[in-house]
Amino acid sequence: MTRRKAAGRGKISIDKPFHKLMPGLDPHDAVEVLNTAVRRKDARLWCNGKEVDPGFFRTHLLLCAPLIGKRPWTIKIEATRALRRPVEKYTWRMDAKEIEALLTQPDTRGEAMQRATAAAEAARAEAATARAELEQARTEMQAAVERTERAEARVNAAEARVEAMSSTATDNTPRRKPGPKPTDDWPKELAAELIRIAVADPTALQNADKLVEEIQTDFADTGRFLPQDPKRVREEIVRLLKHIR
Repeated sequence: MTRRKAAGRGKISIDKPFHKLMPGLDPHDAVEVLNTAVRRKDARLWCNGKEVDPGFFRTHLLLCAPLIGKRPWTIKIEATRALRRPVEKYTWRMDAKEIEALLTQPDTRGEAMQRATAAAEAARAEAATARAELEQARTEMQAAVERTERAEARVNAAEARVEAMSSTATDNTPRRKPGPKPTDDWPKELAAELIRIAVADPTALQNADKLVEEIQTDFADTGRFLPQDPKRVREEIVRLLKHIR
Protein backbone atom coordinates (compact mmCIF):
# COMPACT_ATOMS: atom_id res chain seq x y z
CA MET A 1 0.00 0.00 0.00
CA THR A 2 1.16 3.60 -0.61
CA ARG A 3 1.99 5.89 2.27
CA ARG A 4 -0.81 8.11 3.46
CA LYS A 5 -1.03 11.25 5.56
CA ALA A 6 -0.50 10.45 9.25
CA ALA A 7 -3.71 9.98 11.22
CA GLY A 8 -4.57 12.10 14.25
CA ARG A 9 -3.46 10.97 17.64
CA GLY A 10 -5.65 8.94 19.93
CA LYS A 11 -8.51 6.56 19.37
CA ILE A 12 -10.83 6.64 16.36
CA SER A 13 -14.16 4.94 15.65
CA ILE A 14 -13.96 1.52 13.96
CA ASP A 15 -15.58 2.93 10.83
CA LYS A 16 -12.60 5.21 10.06
CA PRO A 17 -9.94 2.45 9.71
CA PHE A 18 -12.36 0.57 7.46
CA HIS A 19 -12.74 3.53 5.09
CA LYS A 20 -8.99 4.21 5.16
CA LEU A 21 -8.42 0.71 3.73
CA MET A 22 -11.23 0.97 1.16
CA PRO A 23 -9.29 2.84 -1.58
CA GLY A 24 -6.85 -0.07 -1.88
CA LEU A 25 -9.18 -2.99 -1.06
CA ASP A 26 -12.80 -3.94 -1.64
CA PRO A 27 -15.06 -3.81 1.46
CA HIS A 28 -14.85 -7.53 2.26
CA ASP A 29 -11.05 -7.59 1.90
CA ALA A 30 -10.73 -4.47 4.07
CA VAL A 31 -12.77 -5.91 6.92
CA GLU A 32 -10.83 -9.20 6.84
CA VAL A 33 -7.53 -7.30 7.01
CA LEU A 34 -8.80 -5.51 10.13
CA ASN A 35 -9.99 -8.78 11.71
CA THR A 36 -6.58 -10.33 11.14
CA ALA A 37 -4.78 -7.24 12.49
CA VAL A 38 -6.82 -7.30 15.72
CA ARG A 39 -6.26 -11.04 16.25
CA ARG A 40 -2.50 -10.60 15.72
CA LYS A 41 -2.48 -7.41 17.85
CA ASP A 42 -1.14 -5.40 14.92
CA ALA A 43 -4.10 -3.06 15.48
CA ARG A 44 -5.70 -3.17 18.91
CA LEU A 45 -9.43 -2.88 19.55
CA TRP A 46 -10.67 -0.81 22.50
CA CYS A 47 -14.03 -1.17 24.28
CA ASN A 48 -15.20 1.66 26.55
CA GLY A 49 -11.58 2.79 26.92
CA LYS A 50 -10.19 -0.68 27.74
CA GLU A 51 -8.10 -2.84 25.41
CA VAL A 52 -9.86 -5.96 24.14
CA ASP A 53 -7.78 -9.12 24.55
CA PRO A 54 -7.09 -10.69 21.11
CA GLY A 55 -8.04 -14.11 22.49
CA PHE A 56 -11.42 -12.78 23.63
CA PHE A 57 -11.91 -11.10 20.25
CA ARG A 58 -11.11 -14.36 18.46
CA THR A 59 -13.79 -16.32 20.36
CA HIS A 60 -16.47 -13.66 20.99
CA LEU A 61 -16.32 -10.90 18.36
CA LEU A 62 -16.10 -10.33 14.62
CA LEU A 63 -15.80 -7.20 12.49
CA CYS A 64 -18.17 -7.37 9.52
CA ALA A 65 -19.30 -5.06 6.71
CA PRO A 66 -22.97 -5.73 5.82
CA LEU A 67 -24.45 -4.08 2.74
CA ILE A 68 -27.74 -2.38 3.67
CA GLY A 69 -29.69 -1.42 0.56
CA LYS A 70 -28.07 1.43 -1.36
CA ARG A 71 -26.43 2.94 1.72
CA PRO A 72 -22.61 3.36 1.74
CA TRP A 73 -20.57 0.48 3.08
CA THR A 74 -20.04 0.59 6.84
CA ILE A 75 -18.45 -1.67 9.45
CA LYS A 76 -19.85 -2.99 12.71
CA ILE A 77 -19.02 -5.37 15.55
CA GLU A 78 -20.88 -8.68 15.69
CA ALA A 79 -20.93 -10.89 18.79
CA THR A 80 -20.35 -14.57 18.06
CA ARG A 81 -21.09 -15.43 21.67
CA ALA A 82 -23.39 -13.82 24.22
CA LEU A 83 -22.02 -10.70 25.97
CA ARG A 84 -23.26 -9.03 29.15
CA ARG A 85 -24.90 -6.34 26.98
CA PRO A 86 -25.68 -5.96 23.25
CA VAL A 87 -22.62 -4.91 21.22
CA GLU A 88 -24.20 -1.58 20.27
CA LYS A 89 -24.27 -0.61 23.97
CA TYR A 90 -20.45 -0.49 24.01
CA THR A 91 -18.12 2.13 22.49
CA TRP A 92 -15.63 0.50 20.10
CA ARG A 93 -12.48 2.29 18.95
CA MET A 94 -9.07 1.62 17.39
CA ASP A 95 -5.69 3.33 17.61
CA ALA A 96 -5.05 5.84 14.79
CA LYS A 97 -1.26 5.29 14.78
CA GLU A 98 -1.62 1.52 14.51
CA ILE A 99 -3.98 1.91 11.54
CA GLU A 100 -1.44 4.20 9.88
CA ALA A 101 1.19 1.50 10.42
CA LEU A 102 -1.04 -0.96 8.56
CA LEU A 103 -1.43 1.49 5.69
CA THR A 104 2.34 2.01 5.31
CA GLN A 105 3.26 -1.70 5.27
CA PRO A 106 4.38 -3.28 1.96
CA ASP A 107 1.55 -4.58 -0.20
CA THR A 108 1.16 -8.23 0.76
CA ARG A 109 -2.51 -8.39 -0.10
CA GLY A 110 -2.46 -11.99 -1.31
CA GLU A 111 -0.90 -13.37 1.85
CA ALA A 112 -3.02 -11.13 4.06
CA MET A 113 -6.18 -12.24 2.34
CA GLN A 114 -5.28 -15.90 2.69
CA ARG A 115 -4.75 -15.46 6.42
CA ALA A 116 -7.86 -13.32 6.74
CA THR A 117 -10.01 -15.82 4.86
CA ALA A 118 -8.76 -18.72 6.98
CA ALA A 119 -9.36 -16.72 10.15
CA ALA A 120 -12.85 -15.75 9.00
CA GLU A 121 -13.75 -19.38 8.29
CA ALA A 122 -12.50 -20.38 11.73
CA ALA A 123 -14.54 -17.58 13.33
CA ARG A 124 -17.67 -18.65 11.44
CA ALA A 125 -17.19 -22.25 12.55
CA GLU A 126 -16.71 -21.10 16.13
CA ALA A 127 -19.87 -19.00 15.88
CA ALA A 128 -21.86 -21.97 14.57
CA THR A 129 -20.61 -24.13 17.44
CA ALA A 130 -21.49 -21.43 19.97
CA ARG A 131 -25.01 -21.09 18.54
CA ALA A 132 -25.51 -24.85 18.73
CA GLU A 133 -24.36 -24.87 22.36
CA LEU A 134 -26.72 -21.99 23.12
CA GLU A 135 -29.69 -23.82 21.60
CA GLN A 136 -28.84 -26.95 23.59
CA ALA A 137 -28.63 -24.91 26.81
CA ARG A 138 -32.01 -23.34 26.08
CA THR A 139 -33.55 -26.75 25.48
CA GLU A 140 -32.13 -28.10 28.74
CA MET A 141 -33.30 -25.03 30.64
CA GLN A 142 -36.83 -25.36 29.22
CA ALA A 143 -36.93 -29.02 30.25
CA ALA A 144 -35.82 -28.02 33.77
CA VAL A 145 -38.58 -25.41 33.93
CA GLU A 146 -41.20 -27.97 32.89
CA ARG A 147 -39.98 -30.46 35.51
CA THR A 148 -40.11 -27.73 38.16
CA GLU A 149 -43.65 -26.79 37.19
CA ARG A 150 -44.82 -30.40 37.33
CA ALA A 151 -43.21 -30.88 40.76
CA GLU A 152 -44.75 -27.63 41.97
CA ALA A 153 -48.20 -28.79 40.82
CA ARG A 154 -47.82 -32.09 42.70
CA VAL A 155 -46.71 -30.29 45.86
CA ASN A 156 -49.64 -27.87 45.69
CA ALA A 157 -52.11 -30.72 45.14
CA ALA A 158 -50.68 -32.70 48.07
CA GLU A 159 -50.78 -29.65 50.35
CA ALA A 160 -54.38 -29.00 49.35
CA ARG A 161 -55.36 -32.58 50.25
CA VAL A 162 -53.57 -32.38 53.60
CA GLU A 163 -55.26 -29.08 54.41
CA ALA A 164 -58.66 -30.46 53.44
CA MET A 165 -58.23 -33.51 55.65
CA SER A 166 -56.96 -31.41 58.55
CA SER A 167 -59.93 -29.05 58.36
CA THR A 168 -62.40 -31.96 58.61
CA ALA A 169 -60.55 -33.78 61.41
CA THR A 170 -61.65 -31.36 64.11
CA ASP A 171 -63.66 -28.18 64.35
CA ASN A 172 -61.46 -26.94 67.21
CA THR A 173 -58.31 -26.61 65.09
CA PRO A 174 -57.45 -22.90 64.74
CA ARG A 175 -57.66 -21.79 61.14
CA ARG A 176 -54.66 -20.27 59.45
CA LYS A 177 -54.90 -16.65 58.37
CA PRO A 178 -55.66 -16.08 54.65
CA GLY A 179 -52.66 -15.73 52.37
CA PRO A 180 -49.68 -17.84 51.22
CA LYS A 181 -48.65 -20.57 53.62
CA PRO A 182 -45.16 -19.95 55.09
CA THR A 183 -42.71 -22.55 53.85
CA ASP A 184 -38.97 -23.16 53.99
CA ASP A 185 -38.97 -24.14 50.30
CA TRP A 186 -39.40 -20.58 49.04
CA PRO A 187 -35.76 -20.36 47.83
CA LYS A 188 -36.47 -23.30 45.48
CA GLU A 189 -39.63 -21.56 44.26
CA LEU A 190 -37.57 -18.42 43.71
CA ALA A 191 -34.93 -20.34 41.73
CA ALA A 192 -37.63 -21.82 39.49
CA GLU A 193 -39.05 -18.34 38.87
CA LEU A 194 -35.59 -17.03 37.90
CA ILE A 195 -35.20 -19.87 35.41
CA ARG A 196 -38.53 -18.99 33.80
CA ILE A 197 -37.50 -15.32 33.57
CA ALA A 198 -34.09 -16.27 32.09
CA VAL A 199 -35.79 -18.28 29.32
CA ALA A 200 -38.32 -15.53 28.52
CA ASP A 201 -36.07 -12.47 28.84
CA PRO A 202 -32.39 -12.99 29.83
CA THR A 203 -31.78 -9.22 30.04
CA ALA A 204 -34.25 -8.98 32.93
CA LEU A 205 -31.68 -10.71 35.15
CA GLN A 206 -29.47 -7.60 35.03
CA ASN A 207 -31.71 -5.56 37.39
CA ALA A 208 -31.95 -7.25 40.80
CA ASP A 209 -34.08 -4.51 42.36
CA LYS A 210 -36.69 -4.74 39.61
CA LEU A 211 -36.65 -8.53 39.89
CA VAL A 212 -37.45 -8.29 43.62
CA GLU A 213 -40.43 -6.04 42.98
CA GLU A 214 -41.86 -8.09 40.10
CA ILE A 215 -41.33 -11.49 41.77
CA GLN A 216 -42.88 -10.39 45.08
CA THR A 217 -45.93 -9.12 43.18
CA ASP A 218 -46.19 -12.30 41.10
CA PHE A 219 -45.87 -14.59 44.14
CA ALA A 220 -48.56 -12.63 45.99
CA ASP A 221 -50.90 -12.79 42.97
CA THR A 222 -50.43 -16.54 42.57
CA GLY A 223 -50.71 -17.39 46.27
CA ARG A 224 -47.11 -18.46 46.73
CA PHE A 225 -45.15 -17.66 49.89
CA LEU A 226 -42.23 -15.26 49.83
CA PRO A 227 -40.73 -13.28 52.76
CA GLN A 228 -42.16 -9.78 52.96
CA ASP A 229 -38.71 -8.30 53.63
CA PRO A 230 -37.43 -7.27 50.13
CA LYS A 231 -33.84 -7.18 51.41
CA ARG A 232 -33.97 -10.87 52.26
CA VAL A 233 -35.48 -11.70 48.86
CA ARG A 234 -32.84 -9.59 47.07
CA GLU A 235 -29.97 -11.35 48.88
CA GLU A 236 -31.30 -14.73 47.72
CA ILE A 237 -31.76 -13.48 44.13
CA VAL A 238 -28.19 -12.15 44.00
CA ARG A 239 -26.88 -15.48 45.35
CA LEU A 240 -28.80 -17.45 42.70
CA LEU A 241 -27.77 -15.15 39.85
CA LYS A 242 -24.11 -15.93 40.57
CA HIS A 243 -24.81 -19.53 39.55
CA ILE A 244 -26.96 -18.62 36.52
CA ARG A 245 -24.35 -16.23 35.11
